[in-house]
Amino acid sequence: MNEPHEPESPSFRLARVLLLVVPLVVLVVGGYAFLTVFGGMERIAAWTRPPHVPVKGRVSWNGKPVKGAQVMTRPSKSNLRGSIGATDADGAFELLLDVGGRYEDGAYVGDHAVTVALYGPHPPATPPPLLSPAEYAGFDTTPLHFEVSRDAEKNKWKIAIEGEAPPPPAPLAGPGPGTGGGGGGPPVPSPEQLARRAIETHDADKDGRLHGSEIDAAEEEARGRLQGVDENADGYWEESEILQAIRRAMPGGRRPGGAEPTGRRPDSPDVPDDPEKEAPQSGPSPGDGPKNP
Repeated sequence: MNEPHEPESPSFRLARVLLLVVPLVVLVVGGYAFLTVFGGMERIAAWTRPPHVPVKGRVSWNGKPVKGAQVMTRPSKSNLRGSIGATDADGAFELLLDVGGRYEDGAYVGDHAVTVALYGPHPPATPPPLLSPAEYAGFDTTPLHFEVSRDAEKNKWKIAIEGEAPPPPAPLAGPGPGTGGGGGGPPVPSPEQLARRAIETHDADKDGRLHGSEIDAAEEEARGRLQGVDENADGYWEESEILQAIRRAMPGGRRPGGAEPTGRRPDSPDVPDDPEKEAPQSGPSPGDGPKNP
C-alpha cells in the first residue's frame, strides 16, 4: 500500500531554485567582469594569436644597400598587426611589433605582404617625398611577400627592389613674392593639404584612414610633432583628426600662405580694432582757428 506523498514546503522549493539560479548569476557576472574589467577580450585574443618571431633582413635597390628605408609588413590575417623596421647604412633591418602598446622584436608567424619606402627630407609638419620606386611603397601594389617561420633562423629576408625613383611631387600652391608671403619664401601648405597628403602617403590599405602599422609609420615621420591625434580613441586616425592635430602643431603667429594675424576677419571692413577709438583727423580741429599767413 503506497504511503501518501507529502507536499514540499515553500522553503524547500525556494532553496532548490536558489541552488540553480545563484551559480548561474555568479557565472554570468564573473564572465562579464572578466571580459570588461580584467581585459578578458585581449587575453582571449592573445591566446588565439599566432606567436611572433624575430625577423631580420637586408634591403638592396638596384643591387646597392639602401640606408634609411622604411620596411612594413601586413599579415594575410586581417585581425593581426603588421610590423615595422628601418634600414641602416648596410641596408640591414630588424622588425618590431606593437604588442599591447609595447614594441617587441619580430612579426607574427604566417604570410606577410611587405613594403619598402625611402623618404626624403621635408619641412616640419609636411609629408615627405617618396624617393624609391612607388610600386614597393603600397600594400596594394607591392610584389613582395614573405613567410614568417616559427624558426627564427629562417627569418632572414633578402629584399631586392628595382626601378627608378618617382618624379618629385609638384609644389603645393602658395603665395608668390609680394603677396603677403614674407618676401617670396617657400609656400606654406594649408592644414587641409597636409592632412590629405598624410592620408595619401601612409594609407596602405586605401580605406581613407590610418590604423595599426600605418599609424606607426605616420608617428615615425612626425617624430612627436603631432600629439593626441586619435581624439575618439577608436584606434584609427581619421583625416579630420589629423587636420585638428596639424592645426594644433602649427605656430600660432604664422598662418597658411604666410599671412600674419591681423586681429580681424579677412572679410571685415577696414575699421579700427577698437570702434571707440576714432581715427586721427587729417584737417585742423574746430578750435584751432585761422592761422596768420
